[in-house]
Amino acid sequence: MCRFKINSKSMIEKSYAFEFGDPIYWVSVHRFHHKYVDSDNDTHSPINGFWFSHMGWILDSGYLLEKHPTYKNVEDLTNQMFYMFLQKTYIWHVLGCGALLYTWGGFSYLVWGMS
Repeated sequence: MCRFKINSKSMIEKSYAFEFGDPIYWVSVHRFHHKYVDSDNDTHSPINGFWFSHMGWILDSGYLLEKHPTYKNVEDLTNQMFYMFLQKTYIWHVLGCGALLYTWGGFSYLVWGMS
């Protein structure tokens, strides 16, 4: 398992970027990827082809649930209130960021800021 200190600021940024779901989910997928790199258990291995390893796995949520249905590799995060708060309020962070972007710059800010 990848051992590093998770930066709270980067987790908030990932929440606002609407990046692969809540931060605990993202870290779980990322840790599984590094644990099973380039094998059948890898969430986005090049074994499944170039397109799938870069973008296809993101679009197929059923595939991720099939590969890794639990959060067994993120107990360190599920025991911390900050990350549980981000997980429980994730949708509100995304909606709030979208509302602020739209207020500041209209539709173009919303589209470019949320992508």
